[in-house]
Amino acid sequence: MNVHHLAWGTPCCSTAPPAPGVREGAARMAQKACVMTESSFAGPDGREPGAACFEASFSADRAAIAPVRRRLRARLQASGLEEIADDVALASHELMANAVVHGCRSLPESTELTVTAEWTGDQLRVAVHDPSNEQPREQHESGSRQTGRGLTLVRALADRWGVEPDSDGRGKSVWMELDLPFHREVRVA
Repeated sequence: MNVHHLAWGTPCCSTAPPAPGVREGAARMAQKACVMTESSFAGPDGREPGAACFEASFSADRAAIAPVRRRLRARLQASGLEEIADDVALASHELMANAVVHGCRSLPESTELTVTAEWTGDQLRVAVHDPSNEQPREQHESGSRQTGRGLTLVRALADRWGVEPDSDGRGKSVWMELDLPFHREVRVA
């Protein structure tokens, strides 16, 4: 699969017309399903990388995942992280999909989930929070099954991944980290 094809359309939740091939109603529903806030990957002086650089809240609806993934990818590219943007977007999509499909299985679609991305200069960390205490588990490979490969893909793309329960015992964050093999000046977008 070519990951570049996963990032079609306008990478944001906006009132822009839907991307080609997307029903207008589906695009409008996805736009209403997410709220994104972003801060710069660079620190206050524009030179040192900072943390809490991307955050998006989205509903527990599969249609809400793609706009968030596209916006995260665009944000990474605009910040000088083009070399890893596709891999991060793909693995993040899998974490968000797992949260929607498994973490929110018996919850209403209006349930809110959050994805955050932080960069510390030599490492990128993405975390997806959902309200479930159910632990994700990687499934064994199967040639006959069409689903269940998300965490295998995350493991292949990330240097580390894991799960952190909320301190109040109501939910968890599934996270992944990528070590950045390059240290480059980050553009403030």
